[in-house]
Amino acid sequence: MADIKIQGPDGSSFSFPVGTAPDVIEGAMRSHYANYKASAAPATKEPDARDSLLGKIDATVRGAADTLTFGLADELAAAGDAALNPVFGTGKSGASFSERYAANKARENATDEADSENRGGYRIAGQLAGGVTGGIGLAKAGLSSTANAINAGKTLPGVIAASAKEGAILGALSGAGAGEGVEGRAQGAATGGLLGGAVGAAAPPVISGVSKVAGALSAPLMARLRPDEYANTAIGEGMKRAGMTADDVAAALTSARADGQDVFTAADAMGNAGQRMLSTVARNPNDQRQAVVDALIGRQMDQGRRVAGALQDASGSKMTASQFTDLASRSRSVDAGINYGPVARETAPIDVSPAVAAANRAISPAADNVATAAGAVPTDLAARAGIEAGEAAIRDPIRNALKEARSYLAADSLTVTNVEKAFRAKTNIDAMISKAVENGQGAMADALGPIQQQLDDALARTSPQYARARDAYAAASRPVEAVDIGKAMASPRNRTDDTLRAFGGLSPEQQHGARIGYFDPMIAKAESAAGTMTDSARPFIADSMRRELPAMAAPGQAPTLGRRLGREAQMSETAKAALGGSKTADNLADAAEMAKLDPGIMTNLMQGRPIQAILAAASKGSNEAKGLPPRVIERIAKVLMETNPDEARRVLSMAGEKTAKNDGIRAVANAIMTNLGAGSAGRLAAP
Repeated sequence: MADIKIQGPDGSSFSFPVGTAPDVIEGAMRSHYANYKASAAPATKEPDARDSLLGKIDATVRGAADTLTFGLADELAAAGDAALNPVFGTGKSGASFSERYAANKARENATDEADSENRGGYRIAGQLAGGVTGGIGLAKAGLSSTANAINAGKTLPGVIAASAKEGAILGALSGAGAGEGVEGRAQGAATGGLLGGAVGAAAPPVISGVSKVAGALSAPLMARLRPDEYANTAIGEGMKRAGMTADDVAAALTSARADGQDVFTAADAMGNAGQRMLSTVARNPNDQRQAVVDALIGRQMDQGRRVAGALQDASGSKMTASQFTDLASRSRSVDAGINYGPVARETAPIDVSPAVAAANRAISPAADNVATAAGAVPTDLAARAGIEAGEAAIRDPIRNALKEARSYLAADSLTVTNVEKAFRAKTNIDAMISKAVENGQGAMADALGPIQQQLDDALARTSPQYARARDAYAAASRPVEAVDIGKAMASPRNRTDDTLRAFGGLSPEQQHGARIGYFDPMIAKAESAAGTMTDSARPFIADSMRRELPAMAAPGQAPTLGRRLGREAQMSETAKAALGGSKTADNLADAAEMAKLDPGIMTNLMQGRPIQAILAAASKGSNEAKGLPPRVIERIAKVLMETNPDEARRVLSMAGEKTAKNDGIRAVANAIMTNLGAGSAGRLAAP
């Protein structure tokens, strides 16, 4: 059987019997070239055809292919050539696929070794190009966990974890691809995975540090040349920290306007991130500083009126409790005059004995017992006169009031016998009770109550017209009386569960009055804070209020009230963050602004204030290094104080696009560095 003939890259010819193991062929060729290199004299070295331009290009391409295929380029080329040998007749006839593959693999290895030795720069350049191309490809295809973590807005620890994972995978693949044999590939994968993971974990901090250093060096100049770009970057980072998009902020402003809060700004919508940026605006010298401070102060001083308006709307009425009570009482009186009119002219007979009996018992129990035992009827006042006259010697205003009430119904020789006169007596007794209540004579009003009730029942039994008028008056009185019930419910001493239970037990018309009474003291409290910097919304967003207010609010008003109070609290937080706290930062910023020239700093030093001079200069330098000169801060201020949803969406979209672009660049850079570093680590780890 014919031998297998292989020609090496230097023209050497090798012959092996058919059936020779691939490892034997490869070992023989490696040994030959090792001996060849050791024995060849430099002066007699033959020219290498691969030193031509095409050879160098091929070396570069092979280096790129090696990186892109994780070290499997030689295996793939050998297998492809072996598969195509029979088709094109380029292989030794009669040789098997494994024999052709072994021969091709040995030749590929020899070529790679020769390139590494003689054209190492071109091969490394190709490997670098392959790493860059592979990193970009992985990032663009969404296959780079590092790039995905950056684009998802994860923090640096999250990006490091993702990069370490990606580096371990790439290092393991490269290590396995660069190894030889099952054992060698397994060892290469294990070691390459460890080294690749370490390289991947180091890549994000390195890139972040380099970018920060580069940014700090370029910011003082570039921020002045391109203030809009730096402002967009700062705003975009703020939105990223807030977890919001331009559409989210615009939607928040639109909702605020719909609820009547057109002073709600983009800074408020962005929460803590917006507040911190606005603090920078308010604490550092710039042309927008005074306007921002004035706007925040003016808005906060007007907050009491806005909160009062929100509570007023939630009460379901534009009237105060007093106005509602007066109006409802007048309306009740007008209706009563109409309803009771026919009763005042009704002559139907009526028995007022129960009411007179109640008066007798209250005036003198002893006299009433004696008269009753003697068989006297309640209206027989003569049977009681003697004992009552004796007791009258002791002054008792309540007894006198009871006698007056009885006198409207009965005398020694006359008793009320029809509805007209009984109704008039009821009216007089009602007036007595009302006067007693007004004068603080509660005991007298309580004593007259049973007489009033008995007479009322007698009139209702006798006159259907009176019964209807009485019921109508009682119904009209319930909302009026409920106002005081609601005021009592507003007391902070009440338990929330008790308040909600009591309110739920009221009828709808009572709930309306109670609601007005409940909100009235709260509205007054909010109004009293107008013209101050007080956080008027804070008392109404406590846990108890979060439960009570929605239940007490008029139907359909609870969601709106919750949104309005929440925004007011947010606006107070914004003002506090921007204007409150220690003034040290403000003073340092102002000092830095004054220290534009060395003589100014020297003045501080000469006046015995070295620390102030140093801190002022440092503060000024810090802002400059961060890319926040006055022109950038002014642009940030205008965006943060924007209240128009459409304009906010426009400017914030530009900021978001800038941030996305920066993140994309960083993501690709991390993917490239991880791919290059992990791939190289894997190749070096292969045995």
